[in-house]
Parts: sequence; C-alpha cells; structure tokens
Amino acid sequence: MSPITAPAGTTPRSGAPPGPRRATAPGRTGAGGTAHDGTGIQRQSTHAGAGAPLDNRIPEILARVDLASLVDRYAGQKRRVGARATYRCPSPDHDDHHPSFTVEAGRWRCWSACARSGDAIDLLMWLGRVDKGTAVECLAEMVGLGRPAKAPTQSPTTQALPAEAAERLLGQFLSERGWCPETAAELALQVVTDQRGRPRVRFPFRWQGETVGWQDRLLAEGEPRWLSSAGPIRCPYEVDRLARAHEVGALWVVEGISDCAAMIDAWPDAAVVGIPGASGLKPQWAQAFAGLVVYVVADADDAGQQMRASIDQQLGPLAAATHHVRVRDEHHDLDGWRRAYGDDNRFEAEIMRMVDGEPWEVTL
Repeated sequence: MSPITAPAGTTPRSGAPPGPRRATAPGRTGAGGTAHDGTGIQRQSTHAGAGAPLDNRIPEILARVDLASLVDRYAGQKRRVGARATYRCPSPDHDDHHPSFTVEAGRWRCWSACARSGDAIDLLMWLGRVDKGTAVECLAEMVGLGRPAKAPTQSPTTQALPAEAAERLLGQFLSERGWCPETAAELALQVVTDQRGRPRVRFPFRWQGETVGWQDRLLAEGEPRWLSSAGPIRCPYEVDRLARAHEVGALWVVEGISDCAAMIDAWPDAAVVGIPGASGLKPQWAQAFAGLVVYVVADADDAGQQMRASIDQQLGPLAAATHHVRVRDEHHDLDGWRRAYGDDNRFEAEIMRMVDGEPWEVTL
C-alpha cells in the first residue's frame, strides 16, 4: 500500500469517487494556555521579547529584515550588480518597462515615475496598503521578534470580478490543469484582479478554517507571477492537513502552492502541505513534523535542491524518516508531471518508484 493512499479513503478522483473527507482535529490547549490546532504549530508567538513595545524595537526589526527578499514577493525577478538589486517597479500604478526600482543598503527607491523611497516599513505601507502599526507587526513576526498579525483586509489584489466572468476564468484555469471543480471548492479558490486589472487565482492560506493570508497567481503572462498578502507567511499551505498526517504517521511536503493543490486534486484526503518557496520552511514550524515519515517532492533545479537541504537540516533530527522525490526535468514541477501521466494510479506508482531510500520498509 502506498503512503499516498494509505489507509483507505483516499481513492484517486480519476479512478473512483473519493472517500469521505475528514474534519480538522479540534483545537486544544497546551501548557501555559498556548492554543494548538491539531497540527503542532502554535497559534501564538513564543519568541523571547515578543511582549516588548514594537515601536521601541523598530531599529532592531529593520536591521534584521532582508529587504531584497521582501521586494521579491512584490516585484518578481531582479538583476543584481554588487550590493544593488534592480527590479521593475512593483507599484501597480507604474508600468515600468525599464527597471527603475533599486534596493541597496536597507533602502529602496523608484527612480522614475513614482519618485518614492524608504525602508521596509514604508514598502509594506505603500504596496500592502496597511498602516504603520500593521507593517511593523508584520515585519517583527517575519524576523522572529513579535506576535503574529492577522492578514490585512486590504491588499494589491482585492478587486472583485463580476460573478459570471470570475466563474468562467476559474473554469478555464481548472481545465488547463486538469483539476476538478471539487478541488476549487475544497481549497476555496477564487478569481480576483490586481490593480492593473489583471485576473489572478487566489489561493488562501487557512488555519483552523480561518484565512490568515493568501497568494495570488497571475493567469496571463507577465510579472510578478505571484503576489502575496502583506506580512509573513504564517503557516504552510493547507496546514490543517497536518492533523491527518499525525493520524497516518506520514506527510507529503511539496514545493509550492500549485503542486500541493495538484496532489489534493488527485487524492482529496492526502496528508500534504505546500512550502511557499524553496526557503519557505520556517524553524518555528519544524516541531509540527516530529515523529512523521516525511516524503519531500521538489523540483530537479537549484531551488529544489535548496528546499531538500533546508528540510534535511531542519527536520532531520525530528522526523521519523525523510525521503525525497525529484521531479523529472522534463515535467518542471509535480503539477506538470501529473498532467503528463493523465492517470493518477500510474502517476502514484511512478512517484513511489522515484522515492530515494527504502520507503517500502515504512509501515503506515
């Protein structure tokens, strides 16, 4: 029996109707009143000094922020020359054909139409459409100095589409990937437009059913391909499925949001989470994986190797075992790999054939 479909109740959609879905484990309270959600990830920050007034810690927060990595989330690809990184301006109001936005020495600047500059706080206030207090809280949590902040209600991609148009675009997106409508409903996917009027599919990050952030994927060609809600990513994608993983003793960890959704489309009850980016696994999440047999699916590129190394380093001492599946070069990612097979039973067999180590010795 494969770890993907064990135990019963995870029949691939392409073979037969899926088994019954399992509800998220109810929340419980641990020592000290810290709330847990059945995943092992804490709902409240336990960082030392989290209670200190954040305004007094702004210099320390800014010193710890990797400003270029923060800009990457809004601006996409960059060109680096020495200590300076150059981007197309991430402002939705600036159609920047000649990259004019720079990051250097902890400061950013648009040298063209926007004529704006500032630090990481100013950037979040400008692009995230949040006030200073929210921006400081988001950055503090990002660098491990503060309490988690709820996802702001405003973002660069909150404009609604007429229902008929949104439904049509979402249907096209699902059809292109071979995903079924049940998956869109399961993951609460929706179509929004960014401030340039470009449609995007929103993938909400949910924690105990509550949306705590999102990533929006551009439907057409262009940059940036992905936009994120302001502030740090607070949990893996589909984190509530960790409760399922602790039931069966094993977890699939995949690179990116689309690959996680593709695996859920194939096996609706699969214990799988998506790590947002090759270096997206945060140290404070690691304890939630303790005792699990972890199967990692990452691309066969530099980013995939970076993700494998990060997981080995952080989860190696905690997981019962760690196995790796390298996506074939010709398929680019797990989503494309699955589409190339067309049959989820054959795809499952191929995944297990590509597992490193001796996965069949693991009893689930």
